Amino acid sequence: FYRKYKLIIWPAVVGVSCLLIAALIIVPQLLVYFNLRSEADGLSSRLGLLQAKAQGLEQLNILDYNRDLDLAQAALPSEKQVPQALSMFQNLVTKSGLSLQNMKFISGDANLTTEYSFQLGATVLGDMNSVKRLLLSMQKAPRIFRLESVSVQAIRATTDVVEADVFLKVFYEPNSTNLGSVEQPIPQLSAADRQILDELANKVRLSGSDSANFSSVPLGRSDPFE
Repeated sequence: FYRKYKLIIWPAVVGVSCLLIAALIIVPQLLVYFNLRSEADGLSSRLGLLQAKAQGLEQLNILDYNRDLDLAQAALPSEKQVPQALSMFQNLVTKSGLSLQNMKFISGDANLTTEYSFQLGATVLGDMNSVKRLLLSMQKAPRIFRLESVSVQAIRATTDVVEADVFLKVFYEPNSTNLGSVEQPIPQLSAADRQILDELANKVRLSGSDSANFSSVPLGRSDPFE
C-alpha cells in the first residue's frame, strides 16, 4: 500500500505539515507583527501631538496667561467669596452717593439650579438719581452682578430722599474637575473671548482698589434732613 501510494502520501503529509506550521507559527507571528505595527503607529501619532503641544506651551506667554486667568477669576471666581462681593457692592453704593442702611447675604442652593450663585439684599438711602447711578454702576463692576429686584419708596413727600431695597444675584463657578486629555491640543482664545477679557480689564482698571476697604462705606441710618 505504501509503495503504491507513497507518491501521494508524502506530498499530502508535507502539505498538511506546511498548513500546520502556517496555522500554528506563521499566522500568529503575522498577527503579532501587525498588532505591534498598529501600536507603533499610534505611539508615533501620540508623540507628534505631544511634541506639538510642548512647542505650543513653550510659546505660551505666562504673564499674559496669568493676567487673563486673574481677569476671569475676578469676574467669575471659583468660590463664593462673599466678603469680596459685599465690599465691592458697598463701594458701588458709596460712589453713587447713597447711604447704606443695611445689607444681608442670602445663600443660594446650587443643588436646586444649574447655576452657582447667591443673593445680596441691601437697603440704601438717597435721591432717585443716586439710585439710578447705583443700578448703572452694577453693569460696570468687575464681578458679575445681576439685578433681581428693586423697590423704591419716598421717605417724605416734601423731600427728594427715597429708600430703595435692592436685591441682586452674584455668580461664581467652581473650577472644572475635567482637565481633558494630554493629547488634546491647547485651547485657543477666540476673538470673542479676547473682547470679553478686554472689557473685564477695563472694568478692573476703572474700579481700581474700590473693593478693598469695608470701612469707607457709611453704615447706619443717618438723618436725611440734617
